[in-house]
Amino acid sequence: MSVDMRRVFWLVLLLTASVSEARASLFIDDISTVNNGQWELEFTGDYYKDVEKTYNPDTEEFDKSVSKETWITSWLAYGLTERWDASITTAYSYLNDGSAKINGFSDVGVSTKYRFWEETKKLPAYAFWVDLKTRSANEDKGLGTGELDVGLTHILSKEIAGFGCDLNLGYIFVGGKPKDITTYSFGITKGIGAKAGVCAEIYGETIYEGDFDDNVFILGLSAGYDLLENVALQAGVGAGLSKASPDWQYSTRVTFAY
Repeated sequence: MSVDMRRVFWLVLLLTASVSEARASLFIDDISTVNNGQWELEFTGDYYKDVEKTYNPDTEEFDKSVSKETWITSWLAYGLTERWDASITTAYSYLNDGSAKINGFSDVGVSTKYRFWEETKKLPAYAFWVDLKTRSANEDKGLGTGELDVGLTHILSKEIAGFGCDLNLGYIFVGGKPKDITTYSFGITKGIGAKAGVCAEIYGETIYEGDFDDNVFILGLSAGYDLLENVALQAGVGAGLSKASPDWQYSTRVTFAY
């Protein structure tokens, strides 16, 4: 997998989108928003590794190339009302595709989420998330795309038989020539006591071209723990199930609410 700044950027945004208590997810977001008048600050570390093998007819052997990406992300959000918050995301990346090494700040993301209604006996809760990827990074260094992207995500959450079920359906209006991207994710979370939770989830992207291996599809497993009343910890691992996905993703996150 060659370094794809646009796709990794949106993966990073999804990593920092959720603000639920005892959260445990890698990709999935739920309908929770930051409390009115409260700030939340998150620091996330993500490591992606991908190994590609290409057959070399001259040597009659497979040449192996390794791509690695490390992202350190900060996410700051503020609760505008009991149902509405706004946030800003910045990320510093270390990229190594086997032939070149690049590091620096990526594009800045500005987001907002509004929770329209809560869960009822029959209907899931619903929230809507809007994100703008700016063109603030150094495009010449390969740290940004040089275009504005807008992401829209529908979020549905419902508790079923003691499990929290979340479904995200999104669409990214991509600036420039690349085609728009449809995103989807589904997660099942189980609380463990009042402070911990575990989550199993899938995350995918498609531009409706090519076959399964040409689009991102990742399986994630993760856990979260509320260390203190205003401090939460999360960690997880993701496994790419298609060739367009990173082989492995390892993520950690710490959240402060104040």
